[in-house]
Amino acid sequence: MKIDLAKVESQIKKLEELRRIASDPELLSLLETVMVNGSTSLRQSNPPKNTGDGSLPKITNKKGQFQAAVKDAIMRFDKPFSGYMVARKMQVDGYEFASSRPGIAVIDALKALVKKGFVRVYKPGGGSEATLFVRVQPPPPE
Repeated sequence: MKIDLAKVESQIKKLEELRRIASDPELLSLLETVMVNGSTSLRQSNPPKNTGDGSLPKITNKKGQFQAAVKDAIMRFDKPFSGYMVARKMQVDGYEFASSRPGIAVIDALKALVKKGFVRVYKPGGGSEATLFVRVQPPPPE
């Protein structure tokens, strides 16, 4: 039996890159945001519908609706969370993002929510680490 050493070397390089990604929290979070139900599709072909059981609504482009959806999603986190984690949760719950970069859109919304006092920065990000946020208990009156 002949072994294709070039193919083995190629796979080793890919596995080393996978190890690098897995050891980088920000890249891992980013990877999780594009993974949909075990596939590598960037968009779900048939996203789950809002069933009235607490899942998030589809986007309708009303002012403030996106921020409200982010608020709803962060209420489901008991531990510190990144914008990428919130975006992933929203996608799983059926939210359809208008942005091609949901994690970045959520991070921007979280920054606005920091200014409004709904969340605070738990651990600032830097380099390859994502910023972690926590909910403020109790949230300020609206």
